[in-house]
Amino acid sequence: MATLKEEYEQRKNTHREAPDSLTNRERTIRLFERLIPMLVPVAGGLWAVILFTNSQSELAAKAAVEQAAQSRARLVEAQKPFIEYQFAVYKDLTKLLGEMLFYYEQPGEREKWFRNYDSYWRLTSGTMHFVESDTVRDAVNDFNVVLEKYRADGGMENYQNARKAGETLIVTMKNDQKSSWTTGELGVRR
Repeated sequence: MATLKEEYEQRKNTHREAPDSLTNRERTIRLFERLIPMLVPVAGGLWAVILFTNSQSELAAKAAVEQAAQSRARLVEAQKPFIEYQFAVYKDLTKLLGEMLFYYEQPGEREKWFRNYDSYWRLTSGTMHFVESDTVRDAVNDFNVVLEKYRADGGMENYQNARKAGETLIVTMKNDQKSSWTTGELGVRR
């Protein structure tokens, strides 16, 4: 039996000889054997960081979508009184246009036509300016030209032109009202 000192020397000598006799493949395997226990936690930690980052990004995107929906709902709610008032004004103007273009051709209805004519000018000279868009303003101006020619000269051709201009104005108001429902942008019109 060898003494402790001799056994130590033997182990020391075999340990010195072993590295020289190892091939590159064996050295690589031993390196990986030493690195794998360290790399597994590092890779797991990186994976956890990636999952956490992706999760936070998804949560932030969902929060942004929810915030945008809430903002849109608040905007629509804030615009509701304006849109309702605009609808009421456009509805009154549409009624006046219909009556003006109907009464003038009816016997004995000339007085009603002039009352509606005066109401039309009061509405388009005041209240309409508060709710109209540029496209409605242009349609009103076009109708005014045709209306004045119809009032001054009468005649079937002027009547037909007034009807067409009135219908164009009504369609323009309808489209303006529709755009305020769908865009949600108060004061920003096409």
